[in-house]
Amino acid sequence: WDKVNGAVEFCGVRLGQVRNLLGKTKYDPKSCAWMSGVNVINLDKWRKHKVTENYLLLLKQVKKKDEVSLREAAFSLSLLSFQNLIYPLDGRSTLSGLGYDYGIDPEVAQSSAALHYNGNMKPWLELGIPDYKKYWRRFLTREDRFMDECNVNP
Repeated sequence: WDKVNGAVEFCGVRLGQVRNLLGKTKYDPKSCAWMSGVNVINLDKWRKHKVTENYLLLLKQVKKKDEVSLREAAFSLSLLSFQNLIYPLDGRSTLSGLGYDYGIDPEVAQSSAALHYNGNMKPWLELGIPDYKKYWRRFLTREDRFMDECNVNP
């Protein structure tokens, strides 16, 4: 396959539905968005398709200068940069919603290959959903030198 990014497609949102975020750049309105928190990248294909160069070109087109605006633009720039370069992974491989959905079945969470804490309630924050923190906590490495610099609240 000639794709760059293996990710779970999220066809509940198509690029045409977020056109206000994409600006005047040319895009396929039927193209699906994807879960950007879990990616399998083929670096050879990344280089072949010049993803970094394309991203930087799109970034130059964004007329926003302050850091907050650029962070907000990152989502739309990534959608455009990977347009038609996503290899769809089986949606059952990744369970999303652990950062906002209180109703996730514990058995489903324990049997999933990857857990995606999308949403505002990240497990390392105090406001993280208590029932889901345990899945993340078991991989927490307290000895890691970077953990001291993070706002980790296990």
